[in-house]
Amino acid sequence: MKIVRYERFGLQGMVLSPPRPMDRIHHHTEVELNYIFRGGITYLHQWKYRKVATGQLVVFWGSPPHSVVSVLPGTEMAWITVPLPWVLQWPIPARTREALIDGRWCFSKACPNRYPVREWVVEINGGGSEALMLELQACFLRLKIRGYKPPNHSTETPAGGWNKVEKMARYMAEHFVHDIGIDEIASAAKLHPKYAMNLFRKCYGVTLHNYLERHRLAHAQRLLITTVFKIIEIAHASGFNSLSAFYNRFEKHTACSPKVFRKRHAVIGPP
Repeated sequence: MKIVRYERFGLQGMVLSPPRPMDRIHHHTEVELNYIFRGGITYLHQWKYRKVATGQLVVFWGSPPHSVVSVLPGTEMAWITVPLPWVLQWPIPARTREALIDGRWCFSKACPNRYPVREWVVEINGGGSEALMLELQACFLRLKIRGYKPPNHSTETPAGGWNKVEKMARYMAEHFVHDIGIDEIASAAKLHPKYAMNLFRKCYGVTLHNYLERHRLAHAQRLLITTVFKIIEIAHASGFNSLSAFYNRFEKHTACSPKVFRKRHAVIGPP
């Protein structure tokens, strides 16, 4: 299955009846919500198959590789994407925010009619509203977090490879604010650096460096919109060694400067 590069959707919503299996695995920068009105779908999310049933809502960050691989007949679902900066500035539990950045699967128990999802889609396509944002925040407050455990192996990955990849991903999630490199990341999984890089890219579809950078940029975005720290302080607090490197990577990822990003999204005014 083909893996495609990052896409950007912004705030979008649509009802799919039926959704269609995808012939590619993709990434995007938004947080994605899926709600099943009837039927069911199976996702390949971070290389683990996950089923979503009628009345269930699942939420995940679109950065990790994912794809719809099968759909039950008669399925109807809602697909909603929300910009990550909005979610980071909401007063949701820290563990939920961290779980999303860590690529974990967040969900609600199957409970038909709990969420006015059809109305959300209508409002999104009408430009959104303050009430919509409050309802989405309430939805995030109810989420539960399911730990991600990859398969033991596949026909294309050496036995135990998934476990090694998970150890590297976990190490990066826990240490991204520090000055860590490939050697330290590979060591966490007891692998040779070159082998570690190849294995991670094969399993995740991105390089170790890119995955580490995503954590750092997401953290920087959160600090920009929720604190009054100076930009140079945020750069260092997010794991970047220099301000120029931070600006370069941030602008490439968000298509705007940290200063403009803060002005657009901040809930606390800049100093």
